[in-house]
Amino acid sequence: MAKPKEKIRALAFDLGSVLVDVDFTPMFNRILPHTDYLNLEDLRRVAPIHEHHFRSESARRFNLGSMSSNDYYKTFCSEVGIDEGSRAHEMCSFSYDNFVHAFSNNVFSEIEEMSELIAEVSPQLEMMIMITNINELHYDFLREKFPHVFKPFGQNIIASYRVKLMKPDDRIYKLAIKRLASRGIRREEALFIDDMAENTHGAKGVKIKTFWFDRKTPLPKLMKELKGRLRGHGLNLS
Repeated sequence: MAKPKEKIRALAFDLGSVLVDVDFTPMFNRILPHTDYLNLEDLRRVAPIHEHHFRSESARRFNLGSMSSNDYYKTFCSEVGIDEGSRAHEMCSFSYDNFVHAFSNNVFSEIEEMSELIAEVSPQLEMMIMITNINELHYDFLREKFPHVFKPFGQNIIASYRVKLMKPDDRIYKLAIKRLASRGIRREEALFIDDMAENTHGAKGVKIKTFWFDRKTPLPKLMKELKGRLRGHGLNLS
């Protein structure tokens, strides 16, 4: 007879692509007229953002809180070619305020299936933690636009730009472990959910259970697999 899985007392969630979907296409559409690129595909190849993951050094620094939003704006414009050169004067039509608007508006959407799941499981848990690689602009925007997504986590939100650490650095998971310990919860009694395999591997490295929320899998199938995993750890789900 198979040994039953250990009951979990806490869940930890990533934010982007787990609690909210991310699509930067609207941002690229707003930027394109201010560049010399003829189409979105050409712009995407040079832009420091690829789909929903940041890849440039400047974006990494922004997510670590070591670069201000204004400095990131200037660097971003330089990287996509709208701050200097033949079309430099058009910079005035893509101001910092325009950048902030384009950087967040119509980029994010709530994953309602996950919100419904959290509403069902959170009363059965002793702690909910969010661990997210995020910059200050996106964090502030999302907190204002989706307050109900953040509410179940209370003060237990570990945001990279605030703690100056990013997943999969094991130190960011150790911050979560400290919060668990403050409630008498062992790391083995928590499950961390993230859409990036490297981040789940990082959590496994410090002995936290994980679930890879692989967005290449259709969402209905993924949610079914996650619910099955949670039921296996003793949670009651409809």
